[in-house]
Amino acid sequence: MSNQFEQLKLLYQQILNVVQRTKRAIDNSDYDEALSCENYKSQLVSKLMLIKKTVSLTDDEAAIIGEIKKEILDFEKENLNIIIDLRDKTMHELKSLNSQNKIANKYNQIETVEGTICDYTSD
Repeated sequence: MSNQFEQLKLLYQQILNVVQRTKRAIDNSDYDEALSCENYKSQLVSKLMLIKKTVSLTDDEAAIIGEIKKEILDFEKENLNIIIDLRDKTMHELKSLNSQNKIANKYNQIETVEGTICDYTSD
């Protein structure tokens, strides 16, 4: 196995580790850490793309890389589904809060119009 393959494999494993860290951060509601992990993953992917251009893999090497890539994709799909669920819940909560806010604002407005049924200030 070539040195370039080892570098490529190492980068894929690092990306896998970062994706796993991202999942733990999301599970712990540490979204700053999750974003930090995603930024670091982007840097690793950039390096990976450079190395991939110069490496030709044997069938065995390609199979090893394929297994790691499958693990990465599985974690990425899981992370994406969690984030989509969080986004949907947040949007639902925002809609509910907006409705409550509209009702509260409507009742907080005091209109005094003399000579109408709304005129409670006379007498």
